[in-house]
Amino acid sequence: MNWIFAYVFVNTVYSLASYDEATSLAIIFSSILLVYFTMSMFYVVPDVDAKQFCTKCNKQTGQSNIHCKICKRCVPIDYKHTKLTNSCTKELFFTRFIRTFKLYIVINIIVSIFYSVFYLPHLAYLRVHFIILRKVYQTQKEVVNNV
Repeated sequence: MNWIFAYVFVNTVYSLASYDEATSLAIIFSSILLVYFTMSMFYVVPDVDAKQFCTKCNKQTGQSNIHCKICKRCVPIDYKHTKLTNSCTKELFFTRFIRTFKLYIVINIIVSIFYSVFYLPHLAYLRVHFIILRKVYQTQKEVVNNV
């Protein structure tokens, strides 16, 4: 998950330094949306149902919780573990995050194509966007196949 925040941070700083005001505002706005959906993805709804004791966590958890072997914590049963975020998240939140992240990358690809016409070294930056977009699609396939 840290590489996503690093990518967004570096991209936002780069856009402030390189692009005009309108392009920078579009990238900053999409960055804010991405961070919002990322944070909402990690929200775990508190369980007020009957309690059970988890022997692996050594604490009381909700009746509908299971223990994730990878995260080593108890999560609601409808949550899945994803490699991209390296945590358990609800599929709806993960889908929102993926869609926003794809939108963010597509905006950056369009801007990079436009600016690479005037500044050829921008093609390397365009390649980075395509590599990250491919990684996001691979991760999304893994999550869909784990259903």
